[in-house]
Amino acid sequence: MSLSRKITVKKTAPQLNYDVLIENQPDGRVKATLLGLPYYQSVGATEEEALNNLIQIVQQRKPEIVTLEIEHAEEAEHPWMKFAGMFKDDPQLDEVMKHIEEYRRELDAEMEDYYQQIDEYNKQIDADIDEHAKFTGGDRNHALVRKAVFDSMKANKNVEDKIQ
Repeated sequence: MSLSRKITVKKTAPQLNYDVLIENQPDGRVKATLLGLPYYQSVGATEEEALNNLIQIVQQRKPEIVTLEIEHAEEAEHPWMKFAGMFKDDPQLDEVMKHIEEYRRELDAEMEDYYQQIDEYNKQIDADIDEHAKFTGGDRNHALVRKAVFDSMKANKNVEDKIQ
């Protein structure tokens, strides 16, 4: 995609209005910063002095504000558009779409079963934590740690049993 660039430079110097952030510094001085132009900063003993210093900095640097207009030379086509509708007259399209829909339904059903298993597992974990919470005065965080230690000990015992 090619772009044409059009730069418009105004030769007259219009009066510009700037938003300035005024900050009192810990040492008692005042810092002035042009919002949006953080490199334009000054410090003074008073707010007025900081602002006057900032005006001098802006005038010394002589910044130029230009308007840059970029026009698209041509409208680019989306790269996938050349494939859009390529099967619209294919006599097998309806059959293929039916197979795709059927396969998606099968996958959705499998995922639903999987999510139900996860929900059941989480309910069992919550019940186990509640059971361990009886020994910790109802503190679920402590019960969670207790359950983890208990499960780890049980897993180690199973490993030891398999080794023997």
